[in-house]
Amino acid sequence: MGSTRSSFRLGALVAAAATFASAVAVVSPLKPVPVPVAAAADPPRAIVPLTPARVLDTRIGVGAPEGPVGAEATIDLTVTDVGGVPADEVGAVILSVTVTEPTEASFVTVWPTGEPRPEASALNMTSGETAPNLVVAKVGAGGKVSLYNAFGTTHLVADVM
Repeated sequence: MGSTRSSFRLGALVAAAATFASAVAVVSPLKPVPVPVAAAADPPRAIVPLTPARVLDTRIGVGAPEGPVGAEATIDLTVTDVGGVPADEVGAVILSVTVTEPTEASFVTVWPTGEPRPEASALNMTSGETAPNLVVAKVGAGGKVSLYNAFGTTHLVADVM
């Protein structure tokens, strides 16, 4: 009985190896295999450097109402046609986002306005900390990006780069 099982297993292994060998022989390193390439939907875009410009400061009411951003609150920030950013044909912006005067540990998420908020933070902070982070954000509906504060209150500052 033991040798029958061994013979069966060995036979199955040989059959599998033969199938694998024939499959491998189909893709020869000497014969190129055509790979379909999707056409680009949009032509490549260039990164255009700007002189940094402040587009958001909730401490003084630039880009959003004056006052700290509350817990679970979102700001929709216009990032096109401000601070040297063109009015149209902008796919993304580079922002230096800073939190200051947070009342508790929290995080900020940045994403294209009009799209669902992702489950990722762009910036994390502790209570009382001033912390910056560089963020590349896709531009959403109306030339805007959204910024969300999770906990406590904090002021937000953003400069386009």
